[in-house]
Order: sequence, then C-alpha cells, then structure tokens
Amino acid sequence: MKKKIIFYALMMSLIFICCSFSPIVNSMNFNTNFDTSTEAIALKNLNTNTTVFQKNIDKKMYPASITKIMTYIIVAENAKDFENTLITVSGNLLKSLQGTDSSTAKIKAGEVFTVKKLLECLMIASGNDAAVVLADYFGGSSVSTFVEKMNEKAKVLGCENTNFCNPHGLHDDDHYTTANDVLKITQFALNVPFFSEIISKTEVYVRDTDRMPIATTNIFIDKVRGGLSSYSHAVGGKSGYTFEAGRCLVTISEKNNQKYMCAALGDFSEGGKLVITDTKNLFEWAFNNLSVKLIVDKKSPMGETNLKYATTDHIHFVAAEDLECVLPKNVDPSSVQIDFKVSEYVEAPVAAGTKIGEAFFSYANQHINKVDIVAMETIEQNKFIYIITNLKKFFSSPVFLITFSIFSIVLAAYICLVVFYNKKNRRSKRSRYRRYKKY
Repeated sequence: MKKKIIFYALMMSLIFICCSFSPIVNSMNFNTNFDTSTEAIALKNLNTNTTVFQKNIDKKMYPASITKIMTYIIVAENAKDFENTLITVSGNLLKSLQGTDSSTAKIKAGEVFTVKKLLECLMIASGNDAAVVLADYFGGSSVSTFVEKMNEKAKVLGCENTNFCNPHGLHDDDHYTTANDVLKITQFALNVPFFSEIISKTEVYVRDTDRMPIATTNIFIDKVRGGLSSYSHAVGGKSGYTFEAGRCLVTISEKNNQKYMCAALGDFSEGGKLVITDTKNLFEWAFNNLSVKLIVDKKSPMGETNLKYATTDHIHFVAAEDLECVLPKNVDPSSVQIDFKVSEYVEAPVAAGTKIGEAFFSYANQHINKVDIVAMETIEQNKFIYIITNLKKFFSSPVFLITFSIFSIVLAAYICLVVFYNKKNRRSKRSRYRRYKKY
C-alpha cells in the first residue's frame, strides 16, 4: 500500500511539472474574405511563429508524400557526411514497391548514390525508391527501425496526432498526421542541413551520366512546368497524393521580408486544383492584409511594481525582448491588450534583467503571445531600511504577538504571586511581632 501511495504521488508530481512547463502556442484565426475547400489547412507566419489561419488543423489526415519531410529529418540527424557517404541500392528494397504504383526517381539496383543525391531524389522527384533505400541504410538494415525513429521524433516535436507506418507515405490506415503537426515538422526541417536548398529546386542532376535531370513533382514552385498552378513567391515545398489522402501540399512563400508556411491536406476534387487555389489565396490574403508590427520595445518601460528594502518604494519593469506580432495592416499596435502577471513586490537588492513576471498579449479576444517581464534597473539594498522593516515585521508578526501575550500573562501572574506572597509575609511578620510584644 505504501509503495502505491509513493507511486501515485510521483505520477501526480510529474503531471504537475509537465503542465507547468507546457508552452503557450501562438495562434490566431483572422477572418478571410473567401472560403477554403481543402479539408484541413493552416497558415503560419514564420517571422513571429504565429498561426494566422486554421481550419480542422488537428483533424487526423493521411499525409501521402508529405511523410518524406520526416524521412529527411531522420536521415539528416543520422548522416555524418551528406556528400561523401555512398549508399548502394539493393534490388530487394526496390521489389518491395512493385505493384504499388509509386512515384519514383527511377533508381536502379546496384546504383551508388551519395546521401545528398538520394535526398534530392526523395524530395524533388518524390521518390519512394529513395525513401526505402535511405530508411534501410539509416535504420541499420531495418526500415521498421527507421520508422520507429520517425515516430519518436514526432513526439519530440510535440506532434500529438501523428503516426508513421512507412518512410514514403503510401497508404496505411494507421499512417496519419494533421495540418498542425505538418507545420511543426516542416518548420523544424527548415533548420536541417540542405533541406531549404533541396525543396526549392525544380530539377537537378543526380547522376554524372544523366542526360536529363529529375524534375520536381511540386508544380506550385515550378514556374516552367506549373504554369498558372505555380506561385511566384513560393520558395520551396513538398506535394503529395494518394487516392485515400487526396492532394496534399506544404509550401513556404516569402514577400517583402515576410515568410509564411501553408499546410493543406485533403483535396479530393477532380483534378486536385483546389489545394493550390486555397494555398495561393491564403498567401495572397496574408501578404496583402497582414503585417508584422512592433508591440513592445524592450527599452521602453511598461510599468512599475512595489519595491522593498530600498530608498525608493517602486521599481520599473520592461519586456525581456522586443515583441512583434502579426496584425491586420489597418490595426494600430495600441489595440493589443496587455495583461500583466507581475510580483506584488520585489525585494532589493535586484539586478537589471531579473525576471519579475510575465506579460500576456491578446487581440480580438485571441491570445497572441507572451514575454517575460524583467527589472529595468539595478537597485541596491538599504541595510538600515532592511533592519527597521524586518524589526517592524517581527514585532507585528502573529508569532511575536502571541508569544508576547503569553509572556505578559505569565509575567503578570508572576507579579501577582510575588505581591500576594509579599503581603502574606508582611502580615505574618506583623502577627509574630504582636505576639512577641505581648510577652
């Protein structure tokens, strides 16, 4: 019984700790002047890490070849040398894709590629053949081990509704993700070596003897092959398709130093053009209607709180860092509401930059972001004030008052007893004196 109590106590402590450190997700949902047709879609401003549009972002969807972004991440985290590590293609691995109607980079058994060239085959040509070759090599000759690593990484990235069953995205009922999780995975991948470079390419030569390069399957970024389906501000992305998943697309676009990422899953329309239309419309809407504005300057005082043990009775505080937020272009930054959670008082000495609270920002009843609140200046402690304040605090404390009361009662009782016995002794002496005088 005792062990069970200890176990439950530990579990409750862990839950409390986890909840205490749960990050606040920066998320808004501004109104657009159009509807979207894709089943699940989300748009994120990468400058401020803020989701500005969302629709069914936590709905489980089949990701198709969007899966390959996580495959890239696992390869990148395990590859020591992208451009000199050589991998020989196994014919048995290629046989596993027979009859699947897979998109491939036309890799052949016995061919030798560098890790980087296989990653280009994976992301540009969306090669399922490259996916299994890489998964086998970096899974220690086990594709299933590689997939386990994919799922472990998904958990690390905070993907709560994602499960991978393979490295390429061919359909499996238990292979799913969400638009929200796709944003997390892709945003992480942007910081992985060569990823941004590779997903921006529309064609590349992967063999020295190639007469023709492999071409991208993502017409959204290909102005030559994509025609009207391409987007001039797109700087990279990944597309995907299976019958069960529909058309899927995750793309990054940049204009006027503003960068956005859009994840769209589940376009089941004939021809699959709606995912492109939705993504274009969201990018254009964001670039034309939203802007990043400075809400807080870390050099400007935001307020003050009480100060103890110093010659002044208050201390000014500032934001620990500048805060920029995405807002409609016609909205003034002063429209953002700020809620402070600052300590009721601060005890000197206090150094400039010491955290004393947090500020939470919201607009139109939606949370935007938060920043730490820190002391603006360094203030030394006044020893005399410290001693006097603590003496006052001690003499007015309940413990002192109770102790003093008890002491006073005891002292009064003692004095009463002394007086009583003194009187008694005096009476006794007078009585003895009278008796002595008679005799």
